[in-house]
Amino acid sequence: MIGMHKLSEYRTPLMGVAILFIMLFHSGIVLKDDAMFSIFRNGDIGVEIFAILSAIGVFSSLKKNPSVIQF
Repeated sequence: MIGMHKLSEYRTPLMGVAILFIMLFHSGIVLKDDAMFSIFRNGDIGVEIFAILSAIGVFSSLKKNPSVIQF
């Protein structure tokens, strides 16, 4: 299982991969015969990955400084 520390450490590159998922979905470059088509045909996968990683960033930030007012 991947720990929260590793996800937080590699959050920026993972967000980049999520953006690539979204861009490939909208570009129309991926052909139906491509093996990756089943992943890229749903563009919401990249959006969901990006949202989850953003939530991890907010969680990590609040964990370091729990003051919601300063947040």
